[in-house]
Amino acid sequence: MGMMSKRILVAFGILAALIFIFLNAYLNMKYDIPIVEYFSKSKEITAAEREWLKKHGKIMYGSDQSSPPLRYKDETDSQYKGLVVDAIRALSIEIGQDVAFVPSNWWIESMSSLEQEKTDIFDLIPSKERSEKFVFTDPLYQLRGNVFMSKSSDIDSYYDLKGKKVAVLDGDYSIEFLRSSIGDVEFIFTPDVLSAMKKVASGEADAAVGDEPVIVHFMNRQNLMWDYRILDKPIYEKQVVLAVPKSKSVLVPILNKGIYNLKKKNMMEKIQQKWVGVSTPFIKDTSSEKIMLITSFIMSLLFLCIYLVYSWNRLLKSEVLRKTSELDHSRKRLQTTFDSITDYMVVIDSKLKVENINRAFEEFAGLEENQILGRSFLDFEEISPKECIPLIEDTFNTNSKHSFEYKYEDTIYSMSIFPPNWNDLDMKSVLIMIKDITHVRVSEQKLLQDNKMLAIGQLASGVAHEIRNPLGIIRSHCYILRHSQNANESEIQDSVEAIESSVVRASGIIENLLNFVRISSDRCQPTNVRDFLDGVIALERKTLEKNSIEVSVECPEDISCCLHQDSLKHVFINLISNSMDAIEADGRVSIKSYKERNSIIFEFSDNGEGISEKDIKNIFNPFFTTKPAGKGTGLGLYITYNEIKKCGGSITVSSKQGEGTTFRIEIPLREAQDEVRLNIQNADSR
Repeated sequence: MGMMSKRILVAFGILAALIFIFLNAYLNMKYDIPIVEYFSKSKEITAAEREWLKKHGKIMYGSDQSSPPLRYKDETDSQYKGLVVDAIRALSIEIGQDVAFVPSNWWIESMSSLEQEKTDIFDLIPSKERSEKFVFTDPLYQLRGNVFMSKSSDIDSYYDLKGKKVAVLDGDYSIEFLRSSIGDVEFIFTPDVLSAMKKVASGEADAAVGDEPVIVHFMNRQNLMWDYRILDKPIYEKQVVLAVPKSKSVLVPILNKGIYNLKKKNMMEKIQQKWVGVSTPFIKDTSSEKIMLITSFIMSLLFLCIYLVYSWNRLLKSEVLRKTSELDHSRKRLQTTFDSITDYMVVIDSKLKVENINRAFEEFAGLEENQILGRSFLDFEEISPKECIPLIEDTFNTNSKHSFEYKYEDTIYSMSIFPPNWNDLDMKSVLIMIKDITHVRVSEQKLLQDNKMLAIGQLASGVAHEIRNPLGIIRSHCYILRHSQNANESEIQDSVEAIESSVVRASGIIENLLNFVRISSDRCQPTNVRDFLDGVIALERKTLEKNSIEVSVECPEDISCCLHQDSLKHVFINLISNSMDAIEADGRVSIKSYKERNSIIFEFSDNGEGISEKDIKNIFNPFFTTKPAGKGTGLGLYITYNEIKKCGGSITVSSKQGEGTTFRIEIPLREAQDEVRLNIQNADSR
């Protein structure tokens, strides 16, 4: 895995963690539950829980009726009302179970009823002491505790209650809080909050402590706002839960699902607005916390994005440096390879300016690299003939490769021009490779001559026999002339004519043999095709007769054209020789020649053993032969192929094993001026 992939995974991991933390914090603020519990409480009440509710019947809610606006008995209609009462009614709807209200006169009585399991639920602030008796649900609402005192009192915080007389509702959470916080407080226990406030008004207590909504309610109802006050900062702000007897703990998850649905529907906020307005924090105000949470989340995302951008830029920079290093290393390796090539290599632009060279070109020019780069390629006359200019231009225009040979003084060069990038249509440069092929061409001529000399051995016996025949005739007639004293003039004339004819015949055989052995001049000469074929067959006739091979020639006597006689003699001798090697018995060799469109065709067919499919594609390769060791070099058909190509023609072969082989040669017919130009080019290339 790449470095960037790992960093992306880390970033996604951080993002997932941030989302989890954000959702967890949000749900804690919104519903007072962590994310894990959120998904468990958001589920429907189970069938088992429904069955328990059915067996249990109505849920009994018990609490006092003397703490308005939380819960109280309305004097006008004697109905049990209040903010918490409405919340419990809404909760009963959410869980689908009726709730029966069991109000008592005093708060401490409601606590006692729950302990005795006469009731099922009761709202209170959880504490360590209370947890020994009850189990608790999730928070239902939030409640403040505050201090009621005279405006002339010196109490500015709950710490100032130390050593003071404090009236408090019997069993209230504030008793535990003050004892654990400041300790030295003289408590005066009362049955309700109003009684505690009256203790302050009568001077029996220095202050009263209780639920802030209840104190504020009575201050307004009793018109005590002018002489009495409460602390600006409450002594505590706690979450209120529903307490359930431990024996009925199965009721807790049911109630929690209902509480979750109430908060999800914002029912508690609506109930708060109905009873106390929006100013009293009956529901926990989390707006500032939400803003902080959202701000923190956005900042975290921003930092994460900065981290990703930074990592990306850093990695990109590292990758650029690495790629640059690789390209530099690759360029050096390419240049090393470029310099190791012994052929002359040069890169030029569209204006023929030299852009790059290899060491071989540098040594050839005898100049330093900085003395060559930027110069015109045409400044180096020996390897930049004028013929190359249109080919270079065509390479730039058509993205094609060109190759040609040319001669400078006594040296023959091969030039190849091709684009460095074949996919780049908008080429800026081309590569030129120049090779000295003088020794190759000399070697080819030597190879051709050596191959001809090898063929001399095959021709020797036939030629010797052909020469002996006219020599025998000459000897016989010379004998007649010498010993025939009485020979008449007619007999003498016949002998002289026979001698002259035999001399001409022997001379022709020798001339034919010398023509074959002589190094090819590649001159194109006017030729009668039928006479030319008969001359070639005459060289091989004795060998053909010795092997009982029948030869037939199909060629009109009036076909004449311009041919490279020396090259074609060698080609035809090779083909006839190959046919003789392939024929076992009752052999036939058929030679046909005819004109077809703008070409002259030669077909050499035999009824030999043929060539296999796996060998036929290799027969024109050098040194490939199917003959036994010592019977052939494998160069005959290779040289044949090259000689035909030099004549501008083509050679193909078709064969079936057991049926024979046919070689087809096609040589284009040229106009006289073309022949002259071709002769000049061939002469120059030598």
